[in-house]
Amino acid sequence: MTARKSLLKGKKRKDAIFVALVLLWPIAHFAVFKIAMNVSMISMSFYNGNLMSPMVYVGWENYADIFRMFAGTKTAGINNPAALWNALSLIPLSLFINMPLTLLFSFAVFRKYRCHRFFRIVLFIPSMMSAVVLCLLFKIAVSNKGFVNPLLEMVGLGGKIPLGGWLGSAETAWGTILVFSVWTGISSNIIYFCSSMSRVPDSIIESAKLDGASELRLFLQIVMPLVWPTVTTMTVTGFSGCFGWFMPSLLMTQGGPDGATSTLGLIITQSTKNSTSNLGFSAALGIVISLFGGVTVVGLRKIMEKIFPEVEY
Repeated sequence: MTARKSLLKGKKRKDAIFVALVLLWPIAHFAVFKIAMNVSMISMSFYNGNLMSPMVYVGWENYADIFRMFAGTKTAGINNPAALWNALSLIPLSLFINMPLTLLFSFAVFRKYRCHRFFRIVLFIPSMMSAVVLCLLFKIAVSNKGFVNPLLEMVGLGGKIPLGGWLGSAETAWGTILVFSVWTGISSNIIYFCSSMSRVPDSIIESAKLDGASELRLFLQIVMPLVWPTVTTMTVTGFSGCFGWFMPSLLMTQGGPDGATSTLGLIITQSTKNSTSNLGFSAALGIVISLFGGVTVVGLRKIMEKIFPEVEY
């Protein structure tokens, strides 16, 4: 019995060592890239300085500068109030345009409507391509050498083309990027919704059809409640992503012209690669975005979870 107990203790000790070694890397990763980096960013937000100069303690000045930037009264450094409104405009775009269109196209693919294969191919392709390639293709398409302007001229809308180009004019640049965001936003989410709808039992669909349910009622009262957890997750994800959104603006316009396509995420990204930018301001802006985004995301999730109760099937 003593030898057996010793073997069991030795096995448990080896198992404990193995588990500890397996957990060592994720714990170290969390400690360094979550705890340490966040603590460092919070500390840096109370200082002014850049990569070329020492950091100087300024207290809450960076946070005050953020609200001065939002109000357009900041006199030095980064002053682009359009970045806030651009980021906020992405929220209704995500909730009221991208999400409904994605659900409708996903339902069309799920129900195998006419041309559903065409929709699947056209909408799935962007999700399989690099964001850099998509931005480049879109930028070429709306340029003077692309196919968009000749098509507009063919239908008699050539006079609507801005002189500086769709991305080169401050009046049309942000709207043009929003069009790009609708196209790529639908394609990135449709995979999740198609996968979620494919799990809906055929027996439920057939029973509803036998009871005389129309396609609209089938969509609103059968499919939507069943896939609502996925809708909630993708809505919260899209909502939170609006505050850190920057890639299309960075790749297509660099935030121009005259800051018309800048976003909060782009300000942080550009300031961290500029050796003369105030790193403390960028850190404070990141904290403000995180706090505001975190509170609103939690509230949005609670609201959406009350609309439809989660259904097990």
